[in-house]
Amino acid sequence: MTRFASASAMLVLGLVLSTAAVAQDRQDDQATVRFRTAGLTDARRAQTALDRLAAAAHRVCASEGVDDPMTQNADRACERQSMADAVAQLNEPAVSELAAREYNIHTDTRLAEADASR
Repeated sequence: MTRFASASAMLVLGLVLSTAAVAQDRQDDQATVRFRTAGLTDARRAQTALDRLAAAAHRVCASEGVDDPMTQNADRACERQSMADAVAQLNEPAVSELAAREYNIHTDTRLAEADASR
């Protein structure tokens, strides 16, 4: 499960990952991704934010020096879930559209908006 913390002008995403036992001891691994949320409607800034999220998910989820297919599959699943959770939490339409196009990750921003209004 991925948990996130956010600040007002700057969004800080802490990726705390729980993965399958095959993925070894990553349950407390995390990465912090910092960027300004203002301006994420700009395509270039949205792309930069998505690239940073992808790099952080890879750093946290990758099993260095392991060539086992099951571990590699777990790593990919971990990265995908981390990306999906981060994009949903970010709730920026431009980033969500890029994630759908580049990673086939689909989030429903309407659900996030409904949760935020409660």
